[in-house]
Amino acid sequence: MAEIVITELKRTGQATEPTPVVFRWTTDTHSSIVGTLQTPLKINTVRRMPAGAEKPIEQVMSVGWVPFTCEGEWNDKWGGKGFAQDTKRAFAQMCGRTPLVRIQIDEESFVGLITNFTPTYTTRDRHGYHFTLSPHENETIGSFQQSANQVPPQPINQRVDTAVEFLDELVQASDFASNELPVQNFEIEDAKLQLADVQTSVAATVSAALGDSTNDPTRALLQLAGSFRQVRATALEMMFAVQDKRSDVTVAFDDAISILRFDEWRCTTLRSSVMTAGTSRDAEIDLRAKAAQKTKAIHHAREGESLERISLKYYGTADNWQAIFYANNLDSILLEGGELLIIPERTS
Repeated sequence: MAEIVITELKRTGQATEPTPVVFRWTTDTHSSIVGTLQTPLKINTVRRMPAGAEKPIEQVMSVGWVPFTCEGEWNDKWGGKGFAQDTKRAFAQMCGRTPLVRIQIDEESFVGLITNFTPTYTTRDRHGYHFTLSPHENETIGSFQQSANQVPPQPINQRVDTAVEFLDELVQASDFASNELPVQNFEIEDAKLQLADVQTSVAATVSAALGDSTNDPTRALLQLAGSFRQVRATALEMMFAVQDKRSDVTVAFDDAISILRFDEWRCTTLRSSVMTAGTSRDAEIDLRAKAAQKTKAIHHAREGESLERISLKYYGTADNWQAIFYANNLDSILLEGGELLIIPERTS
């Protein structure tokens, strides 16, 4: 399993809506569901022999998902110190409040009740989990997808971190070319000039993200969106500079290994350039959407700081923490520190 996301739900009349409590377990933390997930569909039928008929008729009376189990392990080795104990406690508290959840497993999604939660104890830094989900027939929503025309919002610091990550890939590819290929080749030198422009634009984006935004947060968001626009422009220039280069035409290497290494550099650089351009475009759209909303401030979260404390600082009450949670589309109510949080204007 690649990823499992469990969202606590609450009922509002005839519908349900998510709460801020979200558990996101991936293979990176080795907490995703172990093994193959079986989600059987039960079909209830009734067999009748109508008068005068030669064969019985079987009629479907109802169809519904059978309760299924999920199991895995929380381990501090992969999730960090205290991860196993804290997750077990938070998950148990959720089950005690309301066992109504949505479970998303890659592209599959089910809404239902957790009818049995059984944690296991191996050591203080390793805890297993085993729970049963009883899906609701009328609330099983199948594939869960975002609208194709909508860019999902992300915290600002995640946008910046993604740009830095792809820049690192471009730098590594350039270093690879310098060490493995003739540095005097004009094809590689040309790409290095383009890389310098990407580095400059990403550095400007990082600086804009860390700048003072207390006086005019809307202007700061628009400036950051403009920085991402420049990152996209420089990444596209690098993509155009690399995409037509072919080792068998433009480069006169004498051995096959050098040709293969050139192609490896070209493909890696092209991919990272495309990803940088695409994610920068999404970041610009997201930030302009944030700027269009009424923003009170941009807060730089510190390690151990809670949403309640941030709410108290900006609103005078700890009760408005949910507004901050939803405005930033956070994955968890626990802050690691370093997050750049949108503080929306209070509407009531």
